[in-house]
Amino acid sequence: LYVNGLRVTDSQGSTDGLTTSEPTVGWSYDPSTSTLTLTNAVITKGGGSYGAAIYWTGGDLAIELVGANTVDADFDFPIFYKADTNDRALTIKGPGQLNVNGGIYHEYSTGEGKIAIVDGAVIKTTEISGLGDVIISDSTVITDGSGWARIYYEADNTITNSYVVAKSDDGSGI
Repeated sequence: LYVNGLRVTDSQGSTDGLTTSEPTVGWSYDPSTSTLTLTNAVITKGGGSYGAAIYWTGGDLAIELVGANTVDADFDFPIFYKADTNDRALTIKGPGQLNVNGGIYHEYSTGEGKIAIVDGAVIKTTEISGLGDVIISDSTVITDGSGWARIYYEADNTITNSYVVAKSDDGSGI
């Protein structure tokens, strides 16, 4: 796990002793639950293999949102999740907000993974894409960007009790 340019865990999950940011950045990581908590965070530095502001490779990862959070990096997908095997999940949960200047991407080696946006999360991004399922439940998701589909997954999309806007300059959405 890389957050704001800092290596938090290695590929086996050991924390290297770093589980919280400087107070002005606003994140913490709980290795026992694989949960990254963003609390009014402003994350702007890239790290990891792709230069993403939040980059994770391995098992499941939960991102818990508290307050208003911003993620931005000089990369098309400032949040990049690369699962090690099938059926891994990136779960983004509320009740906070997340503004991503760029996209959220989920990749996996084999099988299908998923991204779940749940529990009152409010997300604004240019794109959510990947190769598995997308689940949006009890949340708000707004994607607005250029190019084709703004919410794109090659498996199932499930939206329950949520407000979702997915638009692009070419008219495609989900």
